[in-house]
Amino acid sequence: MATESTQQGYGQRTGEPRMLPGALRTRGGYRRGRAMQPQRSERLQSQRLALGLGWFSIGLGVTQLVAPHVVARMTGTSRNPSGLIRLIGLRELACGLGILSQRNTGAWLQARVAGDLMDLALLAPALRADNPARGRCIAAAAAVATVAGRDDAVAGWFGRHARRIRCEHRR
Repeated sequence: MATESTQQGYGQRTGEPRMLPGALRTRGGYRRGRAMQPQRSERLQSQRLALGLGWFSIGLGVTQLVAPHVVARMTGTSRNPSGLIRLIGLRELACGLGILSQRNTGAWLQARVAGDLMDLALLAPALRADNPARGRCIAAAAAVATVAGRDDAVAGWFGRHARRIRCEHRR
């Protein structure tokens, strides 16, 4: 009898179920082959990504305001007027400051997604075959699409968890 009480299984305490082979113990239950990350860790990771996107947006906005001709040359759209690039820079600054204010972050991230889609639409005419800087424009479009995907993923997380985040913020 003494051996039964000491042989409870790996990492088991009295009253807990035995660990199943091939399953990882997770907070609140088992999941086959994969550990569920705790919700707190997921929230912190999403908040860090959102803050990073906010600072990225501010940096990009300042660059577009200060040096629009350099941005146009780097993206292969040197025919675009610098006034349009400055307006895009203002939009980036507004989104970045909105994200960093941490009030309604999800809405500001969705605004970034919409802005990224507008940027892709503005880059589309420069993708024509006779553009000598077409390669740079393709690289810029790929970078914008990648950032848009990240923005969308983080905005989706904040959209799904907005009510819980607001409740925790009020405590």
